[in-house]
Amino acid sequence: MPLPLARVPPPAHAPSLAARCALEPAFGQGLPQDLRTKGRGLLLAALMCCLLPLPLGATASADPPASGVEPPTRTTGVAPPTRTTGVAPPTLAVPTHDPRPEAHSRERGQPHADSPLAADSPLATDSPHQHPREGWWRWSYLIDWGAVLLVSGAGAAVSLVKPHERPFTLSTPHIDHAMRKESVPSGWLTLTAALPMATIALAQLGGASGNDLHHGYLGLAKALGLTLLVSSTLKVSVGRLRPDFLDRCQPDADLRCTGDPDEIRTGRRSFPSGHASLSFAGATYLSMYLWGKLAPQKGLHWLWKAPLLLLPLAAATFVAWSRVRDRKHHWEDVLGGGLMGAGSAALGYLLSYYLPWSSQAGRPRRRGPFRLTPLASGSGGGLLLTGAY
Repeated sequence: MPLPLARVPPPAHAPSLAARCALEPAFGQGLPQDLRTKGRGLLLAALMCCLLPLPLGATASADPPASGVEPPTRTTGVAPPTRTTGVAPPTLAVPTHDPRPEAHSRERGQPHADSPLAADSPLATDSPHQHPREGWWRWSYLIDWGAVLLVSGAGAAVSLVKPHERPFTLSTPHIDHAMRKESVPSGWLTLTAALPMATIALAQLGGASGNDLHHGYLGLAKALGLTLLVSSTLKVSVGRLRPDFLDRCQPDADLRCTGDPDEIRTGRRSFPSGHASLSFAGATYLSMYLWGKLAPQKGLHWLWKAPLLLLPLAAATFVAWSRVRDRKHHWEDVLGGGLMGAGSAALGYLLSYYLPWSSQAGRPRRRGPFRLTPLASGSGGGLLLTGAY
């Protein structure tokens, strides 16, 4: 801001007005008239510049006038130099508010309603956090339970069919052992379903989840139902003789069995072992369920989690070994039944849950709603069924 200039008093050596008037007649003596006239004008102008060094309208005081009007300032047209330090001054970033609704959706990480990834869009991902208010139940689960009842009923019905009668002789190897009492009665096989069901129910104490309870029971039912159907079908179709078949049959001279008909029929159903298949089905499913919930691969907790996961499989192994020791099955029967039960359990579990070692371990699979859309064209029409199983 330019400062107002003060009035400077004339120098002390400047002549007075009388002295100037006295000197003026003597000025320019001996010069032509026109030069004397111009000289007087120049002298007069120089004296006026000494007496009036400030322009008109300037004040001798730097204080502003009492009237409140700012004094005029002299503008030279040249901006005053500024000092540059080379460092830009800090700026304060003020967040702006976008009134558009899609902007708020992007800030929250949610798709806008018009986006193809919205919840109602068929391209939406199958995430359990995408529909927080939507229930987990789907009417299509009735199809699953209906299929479970159908498969289990078929397995029970097949077990009543008369098995294939394989011929035998008194010298046929590995069928001449004496009958023994069972170490693991058939009634104990109910534990293959009861123990996993109790464990799944206890897992809900930390936070009740109808979705997890339903999927746990549904996967177990699929595993046991499939095991029962496949095992019963192979038993009646193969008709392998048990190690104690001759003791059950009590053959006469014509090799006709004279023993108890139920024991004879059971003696022709050796492969595969039902005890081994059902035991490994329940034990494998329970171990996979605990694996998904406990995640033993994370941290040092595997020291107690790993033995807990192997405990059901150890119990199933004991049941399978007892069938060979009691001369109820051949070792091939037990091996085949164990592999069959473990495979059925893995399939039943993966139909309800994600892989137990994945990032979504222990989380039930979410099923999307099924939609039936009519289609029409010039040559005909039809129905389109879409959904995520």
